[in-house]
Amino acid sequence: MKKVADLHVHTTASDGSYSPERVLKISDKKGLEAVGIVDHDTVSGVESIWDSGVQSEVEVLPGIELSCEKGGVHFDLLGYFVDPKNPILSDKLSELQKNRLNRAKKMTEKLQRLEIDVSLDEALRISGGGAVGRPHFAWLLYTEGHVNSVGEAFSEYLGEGEPAYVEKERLGLEEAVSLIRESGGLSFLAHPSFGGLEVFEKIIDAGVDGIEVYHSMHSDDEVREYHELAMENNLLESGGSDSHGEYTPKTPIGESYIDYEAVKKMKEELENR
Repeated sequence: MKKVADLHVHTTASDGSYSPERVLKISDKKGLEAVGIVDHDTVSGVESIWDSGVQSEVEVLPGIELSCEKGGVHFDLLGYFVDPKNPILSDKLSELQKNRLNRAKKMTEKLQRLEIDVSLDEALRISGGGAVGRPHFAWLLYTEGHVNSVGEAFSEYLGEGEPAYVEKERLGLEEAVSLIRESGGLSFLAHPSFGGLEVFEKIIDAGVDGIEVYHSMHSDDEVREYHELAMENNLLESGGSDSHGEYTPKTPIGESYIDYEAVKKMKEELENR
């Protein structure tokens, strides 16, 4: 049987609906060889699995997803094999969590000014103490009957340009790449179809290690294009579903994946660094 890995999964540590332990169980049932836990601005999901001592045949890649900016273009970087205990990483993530909380307060205030009765405490409750973000507010608006769907919450209130939207603070490209490298990891351009290719040359110059070739939103043509870019620029390849659990029912864990050989190549790269 072919060994595959889903290297892009979010948990309750950020904006996913499944606990890290449940993600691991689902990954096991799906027959995955490995799963990448890449929560936004936090590694607490990985730490939760390690601290729980839960036994599983599924390998867990400790990772993170960071929001970045370069030349006015917004994109995300994935970091794999980062050390959750690295002090430089820990300090920066603490800062990012404070920024997220401030952003959540501003979103709450904007929604309340629109005469929508929501509270920050409820959004934090839904986040489970994790990195609170727009998906939690979207779920709150949906479950309290202010909108008919999570998608409507974004299209009417929380999406970019909508009345309750608040821009997030992003890291500079070079800072993000350096942060991932200093914490022992490899950096990858996430879901390039979302706009990341606009700064592809700058990403190469900054020393990014790879590109997310396979993603649930990538077409077959895009997969071929990104694979060719990886080959031409000697980049590693990654891939995954970008599952957020019940918040993204159309992209369940294992919906998109990559051959486990990609994980082996990552390990070889780190060994030779």
